Order: sequence, then structure tokens, then C-alpha cells
Amino acid sequence: MKKYLYILSLIFFAACQVISPEEQIIPIDQSITENTVLLVEFSGVGCVNCPLAATQAQQLSAAYNNLTVVQMHPKSNPFTTAMDQYDYTSLAADEYYKYFGGTASTPFPTGVIDFTPFGESYFIDYTLWGEQIIKQLSQTPKADFSLTTLTNSQTRQVSITISDLTEQLPSGSKMILWLTEDSIVGAQLMPDGSINMNYIHNHILRQTITDIWGETPANTEKQYVVPQEYDINNCSIIAVLLDENNRLLATRHSRLNPLTDIPLTFSVNNIGMITHDTTIVIDQVQLNPISGKQEMQIEGMMIYNGTFSVIIEREDILPQDQFCCSGRCINTNSEKVQELSFAINGIAEWYAHFVAQKSGEYKITYILNAKSINPIKLTVIYQYNID
Repeated sequence: MKKYLYILSLIFFAACQVISPEEQIIPIDQSITENTVLLVEFSGVGCVNCPLAATQAQQLSAAYNNLTVVQMHPKSNPFTTAMDQYDYTSLAADEYYKYFGGTASTPFPTGVIDFTPFGESYFIDYTLWGEQIIKQLSQTPKADFSLTTLTNSQTRQVSITISDLTEQLPSGSKMILWLTEDSIVGAQLMPDGSINMNYIHNHILRQTITDIWGETPANTEKQYVVPQEYDINNCSIIAVLLDENNRLLATRHSRLNPLTDIPLTFSVNNIGMITHDTTIVIDQVQLNPISGKQEMQIEGMMIYNGTFSVIIEREDILPQDQFCCSGRCINTNSEKVQELSFAINGIAEWYAHFVAQKSGEYKITYILNAKSINPIKLTVIYQYNID
């Protein structure tokens, strides 16, 4: 399949003229595979050009879903010395930095792609990141796996599931799990020499969940509690699969979504709490003694903050009554409504009532936190004959 790839780079002339954003994006029409790429961005709050590199990394991350970005602040470089109450350094970042050959005099900003040296050095100038990332994306994937996370907002516990792992991995392979945090507002030295006290730091490596150099890869589920000092709403889990030479085989990232821990109670089948995609099948549907029509209904209550949607996947189903009450009630009985969306803040209850027009299977999908990266779906399937 043809896709347009974009090289994003900030180019400076000798006179320090900055190319406009429009001119920084160069479209390249080429086929790419489903290969994944890891950009480790070495940065520091006292580095005058690091905001330019961070912008570059953010643009690249937005452009390529298969790119994972992690920003590391190694202790052994003076650019990372804290300028306010926030210290973004970590022992893990320092160990990786030294492994790649970093020292106290290594120029910042810089980056490492796929834990792989290109030429004589691991470190690549940020103006060349886009070009190299495109080259890596075009490579054939070396391995594959899936990463999913489920977060309990009250206990801050995250269930991390690794699945669909490639069976034949190189001997000596290992998998690293990281916790990163976005949207941290703090001090940063800017290109004009000023200090921005409200700079937004993204992709910051906070902790290694596994050993620093990983563990034996396996399809498994791991439990991890996010420390209180990190904003769980802005955290992600990064999984990095390396071969025996510490070269990237594959990587995945999953944004934590504490709103996915939604206590739900349904009247049908007494489902109870829903914390992941669930499908239920109802074989017998109530016959309305007055109308003689087959009727489908579901009702429940939830404690939730976000968007609650209902999607009706057949046109010959008639919504009779639907309401959602969260502070005020929203009610509709329009026969033309195929999708309903409610904004919920706190405790809400709803009732949905449908009438079937024909024999067969009817599917109704309830989507919770529909605008998030990890929405939860409850699918109710009604199967019966009217005759």
C-alpha cells in the first residue's frame, strides 16, 4: 500500500536562518512495511537547542504511528542538571547513555535510533532523525508482538500484557519495559538564551519496569504500580524487544488510560464490572404483550468521566427510548438515530429500548471513553426469530 512519508527537519544556515515549518516537511511517495522504530532522544533542561530537537521528535511521533520516542536525561552530562524542583535524570538513562559512548562532553541534543550505530557512532544529530527514521521504517520487520495495558485508577496498578510474540526469536533476546511521562511543565533553557518556566516536557523516561537490560521475552502479564509522583493520566508503557547484540527487533507503546477502569453494572446477565472489551449474546428477547413485537433493552449505571457512545449496527432496528442521566437527562426516541453520544461527569445511568423489525441478529455497541487511545466496548448481540 502506498503511503506518503515525511521527512521533518529543522535546517539552519550559517546565519542561523530557520526554515519555515512548511518548508521543513518534504513528502516522499514510497511503500513502507509495518516495521517499528525507536528514537531515544538525549536531552537536558540546560541545553539551549534541546527544545528544537524536542519539537522535531514530537513532529515525527505525530507523523508515524510506528515510531516510539523516549527522552532520556543522563546524570553524567551537565546539561541535565535540574533548574527547578523537577529532576528528569535516572540511573537507567545514564547506563544507556554510557553504553552508547556518551560522556560529560557529548554535544546535546542528540539521539540514538533502534539502539543501532550508523557509521562510527550511535549518536545522530537531530536534523538527520527524520531521514534515518524513514529508512528504518522501510525495513522488513524482524519480530512482532502486541502490548496492551489496563489501568486501575484507584490503586494505580497497571496490568501489562505481552502477547502474539514471534515464536522464533534470536537466542539471547530480551524485552525491556519502561514507564514514560508526558506534559510535565517545568523549566527549560530556550534557543534565545531565556529560561521558560512553563516549558512542556514530553516522552520523559521515568522508570524501568524490568531490569535495565530487560528480561527473557514471553507472552505474559505483568503487574506494575505507577508511583504517586507521576501523573498517571500522562504516562505510557514502552516495550522494547532487543536481540543478543542489543539491536532493536520491535517496539510498542501504550498510553495508560486510567478511565478504562470503569465500574459498570448492567441489568442483563448481571455482567458487573467491565474493564475490557466484552461481548454478550442474548438468545431470548422479551415479547411485548401489547404490541406483540420483539423488544431489546439494556440498562445500567456507571461512575465515569468521559464520552459514552452507543452505535447501532443495523438500520432496521428502531430505537424507542434512550436516555442518559448525568446531572441532567438526555432523551431521544428518534427512529433515525444510529449513534448517540453522551458526555458524562461522575455518576450516570442510562436506559436503552429497541424494537426489532426483522428476524436475525442485532448488534448494539456501547463505547466508553470513545476519544481515548484505549476505549472499552461492550457489544450486546440479540439473536432470535420474530415468527
